[in-house]
Amino acid sequence: ARGVVHFELDLPAPSVGQLVVLDISGRVLRDFGRKAMPAGSQQLSWDGRDATGRPLAAGRYYARLESITGRVVQSLTLLH
Repeated sequence: ARGVVHFELDLPAPSVGQLVVLDISGRVLRDFGRKAMPAGSQQLSWDGRDATGRPLAAGRYYARLESITGRVVQSLTLLH
């Protein structure tokens, strides 16, 4: 879908994780909260909106996933 970003991840064990979307200056734009995640492959999605539901401009963003297995930061490009 247009304006939707999908994250693929593979967890070696069940974990509690937190996904946040940041702008290029490191400001948190969307926090999906801490959630229990099962082991194995899964997909998370972001609809290109900030915490208030407002669509964000096309451009560069970062996704940060933190869990007991560590922290992963991925660069994203949101297109409209």
